[in-house]
Amino acid sequence: MAGVAEKLKEQGNASYRRGRYKAAIEFYTEAITLYPDRIIYWTNRALCYKKLKDWKRVEADSRKALELDNQCVKAMELSKVEKLIDYFVYSRDALAKAQYEEWEHASTLRIQRQQELREICERAIKLDHDEAVKNLESASGKSNDSVIVIDDETHHEDIHKFSVRRAQAQEHQQRIRRSKRAEYLSTMYLERCHTLSEVFDKAAQCDIPSEIPDHLTCRITLGILSDPVITPSGITYEKSSLLEHLQKVGEFDPVTRAPLLAEQIIPNFAIKAAVRAYLKENAWAYEHE
Repeated sequence: MAGVAEKLKEQGNASYRRGRYKAAIEFYTEAITLYPDRIIYWTNRALCYKKLKDWKRVEADSRKALELDNQCVKAMELSKVEKLIDYFVYSRDALAKAQYEEWEHASTLRIQRQQELREICERAIKLDHDEAVKNLESASGKSNDSVIVIDDETHHEDIHKFSVRRAQAQEHQQRIRRSKRAEYLSTMYLERCHTLSEVFDKAAQCDIPSEIPDHLTCRITLGILSDPVITPSGITYEKSSLLEHLQKVGEFDPVTRAPLLAEQIIPNFAIKAAVRAYLKENAWAYEHE
């Protein structure tokens, strides 16, 4: 029986070297069924589970190996894997949470200060407009006194009519000028208010959550990428999500359905750099990590 178990182990080793981890697991499992006290069967299967990122089974097989030999170095090292992964995930999540909370606090203060400054600017623009209108009305009052007055002793009818018409024409032109000036002041006031709104609205954009660009999100989780990997099909996924898919669903690309092994995926450093740059400008997106 031990000989059969050893042959199964060798077949498992051959499958492992070819990257066929699931097949290797089957061989090691059969060997364990025949000879459960052989430590190397447990540790070899744990290595396969490690390749598949199945951390719970890694720990289970490692513990079983340590029960058989509490001095087994390989089993000791493998038993630490899950704890290290949990610590890494916890640290990453804690960092993302802290960065989001830092942005949220800074954003609240920034929005409050922007609103205060906006109100000050609006009051200044309104004050300047009101002052200009007041000066226009004051000038209009003075101009009304400049109407030509005909001497009562002048009795020449033609001169009198000409003077009246001239005064009326001057007053009409003044009304037109005042109307145009008032229209200009109103237009300038509205334009300044509009420009002010554009400036503050643009300043506030970095504090308004929006849609994360598709190329920065995982096609499986739809969340922002943290550890992006790319498949031969050219599609980028979150590494942990893709490996879980390959293990639990099947060895194929989730989108293209093309055959895919864990060894075929490679890190997408370009997207990782793009994500970092995006988070630097849009810290609110840490909430979606």
